Amino acid sequence: MAAIKATLKQSLPITLTQAHTLAKEGSIKIQSLVEKSLHQIHSRENLNSFVNVRSQEELYREVEQSQERYDSGKPLSSIDGLPIAIKDNIFVKDMECTASSNILKGFRAPIDATVIKRLKGKGALIVGKTNMDEFGMGSLGMYGYDEKKIIKNPINQEYFAGGSSAGSAAAVRAEQALASLGTDTGGSVSYPAHCCGLYSLKPSYGRLSRFGQILYSSSNDVIGPMARTTDDLHSLFSIMEGEDVNDSNCINFQTISKIRNRERLSDRQGEGSLKGVRVGIVQEFDIEELDARNRDMQEELKRLLQDRGAELVDVSLPLVKYALPFYFTLVPSEASSNLSRYDGLKYGHQFDFNASQSSAQGKTKTELFDYIERVRSEAFGINVKRRVILGNFLLSSRFEDFNEKVIDAQKIRRLIIEEYCSVFEKENIDMIISPVVIGERPPKISEVIGQSDKKNPVYEYKMDYYTAYPNSTGTPAITIPVQETDQRYGEFPTSFKIQGYFGEDYHLLRLAKQIEKALKEAKMNFQ
Repeated sequence: MAAIKATLKQSLPITLTQAHTLAKEGSIKIQSLVEKSLHQIHSRENLNSFVNVRSQEELYREVEQSQERYDSGKPLSSIDGLPIAIKDNIFVKDMECTASSNILKGFRAPIDATVIKRLKGKGALIVGKTNMDEFGMGSLGMYGYDEKKIIKNPINQEYFAGGSSAGSAAAVRAEQALASLGTDTGGSVSYPAHCCGLYSLKPSYGRLSRFGQILYSSSNDVIGPMARTTDDLHSLFSIMEGEDVNDSNCINFQTISKIRNRERLSDRQGEGSLKGVRVGIVQEFDIEELDARNRDMQEELKRLLQDRGAELVDVSLPLVKYALPFYFTLVPSEASSNLSRYDGLKYGHQFDFNASQSSAQGKTKTELFDYIERVRSEAFGINVKRRVILGNFLLSSRFEDFNEKVIDAQKIRRLIIEEYCSVFEKENIDMIISPVVIGERPPKISEVIGQSDKKNPVYEYKMDYYTAYPNSTGTPAITIPVQETDQRYGEFPTSFKIQGYFGEDYHLLRLAKQIEKALKEAKMNFQ
């Protein structure tokens, strides 16, 4: 403990890039970074950001190996030895999936997810697994494995940290890790990053493997990093991305014939600038419900981009309004199908299958159907039950044609994608900008818990207006935090989202770096 206290007297870095640079110079030791991480995890335990932390002894074995590489001048990568937190629904070998769902209680991952294998291969130090909404279903971090353990915002603990990747965002903001991984179905990386003042990347569908991820919605889910800078996002993304034979949807983008500009797929292109960059301003994003803070921020951002040489282009995407109806039709349907495998027969929540039940005829053995029904009733949380029941209803034969609503949703998605790509191609747009969410600051915990009108699931659905759209199109999006120069809204930053063309993740990262630089010079960045 004395060693940890001594470590904390140093000014330790809070980004991957800073930490790697100082470790290479020999200015800091890898052990000091891990000590700080562990200290923050234990001292700020009340945030409920972690559910499973690796032992100090196990971590220190990896620390020694990493330090030897730095001492010899041969670190494996820019993340070698640096503490990273992982959302609980991503497999880390031999670690429990505690927070993903009660139905998985006690289940230990038999393998590393592909993204974890790639991070470990470059020396990343996985410090632990983070809390989340069950199966990724939630926007506030309040539907976790234990309803008493709501994930609190490190900026102000009276507020939510977002969801569903709330624990991953809180861990980075609380300096419990230098970066983290979350998963995103309709804003589950973007919104927590917004609430905690972080950068996040929702990559193009298929750029990061989901092998080893507990899926919620197969056609929407992606894994995405959260960090304090765009450089850190770039480092993590470049290590994790790439084709994976274990995930048929994870492909080599260089082999796609219909790509707008192949150079934009590459990490080799220079940083560039904002001069001549064409930015789409979508008229359908200016909705009546948008609050004054985010509306003003959009105007300020437009001026900043123009001052840096960007060209603003007014565009229309009329089908944006169908993104949420599509999302809440197809996603529950896929969820009910994906979650049907969790039946308590092989692992997780179980009870004695041979237990007898009393009936009018006397003692009878539990039937298999009754057993599965009881396991799922006891283990699934309220939000998961809502979405599974809705999904089963949408997939049922109640409609004139079996699955007709789901088929209609898939047709709508195709139209949304075609419209989006057409606008980007015809106007030669590099990116579009939008708010992340409606609301001046994150919701206050006390104002949501216990108030039936706020706990109504429709309240959360409305929050996904901007964040569900990139998942509907499968295109990359980056959340960028920003703070007004006068800080008139207090301690919480707001943020905005930039969204690009399918596959152009590196191009979007280059633009995000230039925007981050411009915000710093304007003293509007949030660190």
